Order: sequence, then C-alpha cells, then structure tokens
Amino acid sequence: MSQPNPVSPNGFAGHTTHEGEVDLNQVGVSHAKVLIAAGQISDEAWEFTAADSDKLLGAGSDWANYGKWFLATDRMAAKESKEYFKYPYGKEGKIYRRALASIRSRASQQKATAVYDAAGELLDAISKRAQGQHAARKPGRMQFSVPERMVFRTGRQNVRFKVTPREGKLPLLSGYAMCWNQLSDDRGGYKVRLKPNSPEE
Repeated sequence: MSQPNPVSPNGFAGHTTHEGEVDLNQVGVSHAKVLIAAGQISDEAWEFTAADSDKLLGAGSDWANYGKWFLATDRMAAKESKEYFKYPYGKEGKIYRRALASIRSRASQQKATAVYDAAGELLDAISKRAQGQHAARKPGRMQFSVPERMVFRTGRQNVRFKVTPREGKLPLLSGYAMCWNQLSDDRGGYKVRLKPNSPEE
C-alpha cells in the first residue's frame, strides 16, 4: 500500500503511481468541464503545494470538494486521504492549462491511459472555447460602433466628414476635405478662412 507523502511542488503525490493503480475520477472530469464552460481558465504557471492542498480540503475536511480538483484516484490508498486523489488540475476556482499539460506528460510516463486521454480532451475543450471566442469577435456581418459625425482639425483647415455605419459593409465616409469660407480654430493668436480654389493658388 502506498505510504502517505506530502504533495510535491509540481502537483503530484510524492510516491510513484504504477500502471493499473489509478482510476479516472469522473467527478473531477465533470467539474473541469464546468470550469471550462464558465471560462474559469488560467494560463499562469502551475504548481500545487501542500498549502494549496490544505486550502482545497478546508478546515472541515471536505473530501467531496477536494476530490473535484483531481483527474484520478488511487485504488491502493484510503478513500478519505490525500494519497487517494491524483493528478490535480486546478485551484482557486480555476482550471490550469499548464496543469493539464503536466498531467498528460506524467500520465504518459505512468501509462495511465484514461487520465492521459481525459487531460487531452480537456485541453481540446479549452482550445475550442478560445477559438469560439475569437470567432465571436469576427462575426459574418461586420459591426461598427462609430459616432454619427466626426470633426478632424489639421494644421491648415477644418476637415469635416460624417461616418455612417452600414450593416455588413464598411462605414460610409462622406463630407468635405476642406471647408470654404469658415473660420478655423485658433492657430495661436490668429484664425484662417479658406477661399474657394485657395489650394491651387
């Protein structure tokens, strides 16, 4: 039987898990999917320390909550023990992408095929969600949020034009590149009034 060991910094129990000792934790997989659907995903560096483990368990030893954060269980360990739960994937209310990548690597080494596949599916789900968000920012119909009228001032004259949004098309730009017979803004003690054809003079 595996002996109790503190949780190592990389997020795995200190003793070695051998092929055939672990079972896929469906409760953990389901919880991971809920986190992904809710967008509770972290791309930060991953570690799972003894302090993280204690925080998940809580003062009241909530094993049901604790178990939700692991992808596997060790059938050789007592059920209500930290050694029973393997392959942590998250903390602080988030699933960590890098934790899943680490799980894939460790599960491959230990030939835990079901865990390896589950971590891969969760990584795929994260990627698909990210792609979906990117596609949502690029809808089939172009959308613009622009003011109905914009006034730009250059160093020589007022430039006035109107920007009109158009569904599915680029905005329509209309107006005047130069406005005749209108005083400009203050140029530092003086103002300018353009006459027709003045650019040609």
